[in-house]
Amino acid sequence: MTLHVHRFGTGEQHHYLGIHGWGGGWRTFEPLAPFVPEDATLWSVDLPGYGSSAPLREWRWEQLTDRIVETLEAIDAPRFQLVGNCSGAAFGLAAALRRPDQFERLVLIDLFAYFPWYFELLVAPAVGRMFYATAFQNPVGRWITDRGLADHRAEDSDLTASFEALDHDVVHQYLRMLHQLPAVATFAGLQQPIVLVYGEHTFGAVRESVRRCSRIWPHARAVELAGAGHLPIQEATSTLAAQIFAGTMQ
Repeated sequence: MTLHVHRFGTGEQHHYLGIHGWGGGWRTFEPLAPFVPEDATLWSVDLPGYGSSAPLREWRWEQLTDRIVETLEAIDAPRFQLVGNCSGAAFGLAAALRRPDQFERLVLIDLFAYFPWYFELLVAPAVGRMFYATAFQNPVGRWITDRGLADHRAEDSDLTASFEALDHDVVHQYLRMLHQLPAVATFAGLQQPIVLVYGEHTFGAVRESVRRCSRIWPHARAVELAGAGHLPIQEATSTLAAQIFAGTMQ
């Protein structure tokens, strides 16, 4: 079963695959639509359980990878450039490891390459689901969480707004799948050009992820986006677009 895919652009020469993070959907990449070059297409998916995509029967990252690969095969395109956002970048890496022939370049935006301690709290046995509900499912909790993370976003951004309309059982399962992902060193064999893009004010765990990734991929290029936090697609759209569509922008 393939994923729901929204198409930005009509070009056939370059194909980009957008994979959103755990609080997103295909609209995550909508701000980039005006920047898609004339000869390119940005395919933006709804991951299983989000938007118009059916949920997984078993919430394991291997099954998620299967669905991404099936979707790649259903799109009439020879190869893709991955544009993965947050946890979507990690799941995209799993797909690239499975089908390296399908990906010619990897753009990883604010990637979490390991599971930080504050995510551990959200998946802890017995109490993790309660912690998640308090921070992200409850409107007051979302407001408090967003204010507490103000140093990691632009002044006019909201890190928790997208959670209002989501299926929270699904979102929590994605945290569990992210927890299941193997260590980033598992992906060391990926040889495609890699760009690690992160916001100037992002989380310390993302900066540490960039350091770890730079060690396993000496050929990777790290790019800090001035003024942006954890939401570069919203907060530094044009600068980010220049990195994503480098070499193809008209």
